[in-house]
Amino acid sequence: MLARTGLALSCLLALVMLAACGGGAGSTPSGAGTPGASIGPVGSSAAGPGASAAATPMPAASQIAGWNVFSPPDKSFEIQMPGLATELKTQLKTTTGSIPYTLEMVMHPGGLTGFLVAFADYPAGSAASLSADAVLAASQANDLSGIVGGTLASQEQITFVGHPGRTWVVTYPSGRTESHAYLVGARVYLLKAISSPTDDPAIARAFFDSFRLAP
Repeated sequence: MLARTGLALSCLLALVMLAACGGGAGSTPSGAGTPGASIGPVGSSAAGPGASAAATPMPAASQIAGWNVFSPPDKSFEIQMPGLATELKTQLKTTTGSIPYTLEMVMHPGGLTGFLVAFADYPAGSAASLSADAVLAASQANDLSGIVGGTLASQEQITFVGHPGRTWVVTYPSGRTESHAYLVGARVYLLKAISSPTDDPAIARAFFDSFRLAP
């Protein structure tokens, strides 16, 4: 079990690093806007947000039994994870240059479901001319870049306590990934769950539902 869990975490880390550090900004993955299209290795794209928006707090989430609450040093958000997070700090390539990118990852101890929350702050006004939809589309393209062997199964625009967002699902022969991106002021959040076919979908749903912004 330890070997399988370590392998899954390594795969999750490799998937994220390919998206964060690979490719040149400005290109769009093949099939990124077409559910059912196969995804191959391509360049990445990301952009900064437009007008700033104030974060809206959500009611506190119920503590999930056996899970830990993660919150960064600035206490800007919290999320529950089934274990202690492993932190990675890297650079995210965008159309306005590279910016600091923080990733927190953990594996569910009962299976091969991996969880990740990542966030990046863009310089104020760096891409004020872009719409929120363009920013989120670029975040999706960046996340999908470098991924091989997956199929974009679905995507849709969403909102998160008044903030624009986008979600997409990629399926593989050995499982699936579900990603949520939110634009909150000058910060873009990425939440990701990677699951094997035998994992309970309720585990990933609990992870996404536990995400809360600070007042």
